[in-house]
Amino acid sequence: MFTKTRGSDKAREQAADVASTIGETWRDRVAPTVGAKARDARDWAAPHVEHGRKAAAPKVEAAVDAASEKVAPVVDAARDQIDHWLPRVLEAVSAAATAGAAAGATPGEYR
Repeated sequence: MFTKTRGSDKAREQAADVASTIGETWRDRVAPTVGAKARDARDWAAPHVEHGRKAAAPKVEAAVDAASEKVAPVVDAARDQIDHWLPRVLEAVSAAATAGAAAGATPGEYR
């Protein structure tokens, strides 16, 4: 099996020192710069995003209106089908319950 040597321990210590130095450099120099640049980017983008929203709003509204005009007849047809079939289904369920009761079935018997 492998055994630890004095050289490998020293290499580990050096690697840990380098990692520590990199971490400190990141914390002290890079992170504040990145944070400042991110704030600058946000400040720059805010008016552009607002302009995009204002420019897109009429187009989105027109698309929604066009879609609703196309969907409305389909929704109306579905509503008509429900109005047509729901009373029939309810009548059939009621008739089945009445027939079951007449045959001596008790509520919940067929669960």
